[in-house]
Amino acid sequence: MKERPILFSGPMVRAILSGVKTQTRRVIKPQPVQYNRPDWPCTHGWREVPQMGGWEISWNNDSMTATEAIGEYCPYGKTGDQLWVRETWRVNGNAHDYARAGKESVFYRADEDWNVDAGWRPSIFMPRWASRITLEITGVRVERLNDISEADALAEGIQKLPVLRSAYCQVDGGMPIAGTPVTAYRNLWESINSKGSWNVNPWVWVIEFKRVAA
Repeated sequence: MKERPILFSGPMVRAILSGVKTQTRRVIKPQPVQYNRPDWPCTHGWREVPQMGGWEISWNNDSMTATEAIGEYCPYGKTGDQLWVRETWRVNGNAHDYARAGKESVFYRADEDWNVDAGWRPSIFMPRWASRITLEITGVRVERLNDISEADALAEGIQKLPVLRSAYCQVDGGMPIAGTPVTAYRNLWESINSKGSWNVNPWVWVIEFKRVAA
């Protein structure tokens, strides 16, 4: 079992803590390139192998199944591995010796979204000892971004508005309101990855997880 860090924004952290977010999608880098003939050499990419009745992955010209590639190349790990969450944070008071600070002195921006002048430190600089959320990977797969189902959009933290019929919003009540979970997730994706990024329809790692004791 391996352990790796992963970054989440404040709204995503709140969705994880409330138990409504159990999936995350991350763009594969570099993007696979589709090859329709198995005899075409490629450094990395998907290629169709009719006699196998599906797809295989070629990475550094080594052929492998999708499952093998996930276990070998997914930077977030495989089923059974753990992820510790990095989020925006600060140490209470004027403490500067972060190595000596205890977790009881750590505050998290996700809990104090209103507090904009508290000397917050970027999530990328959060050390392991300050992390309060540990996730266990329960599944990993590869798919195109636009292939997300409505059920998976809800697992990404999209929620239904109780006061409106057939209306959904982004994680943590973020706007705008959308008519379907997938449309709401598209809005969320573009708010994070820039306008127009949904239409690019990249290949993504789909990481399913559950929260476990740190």
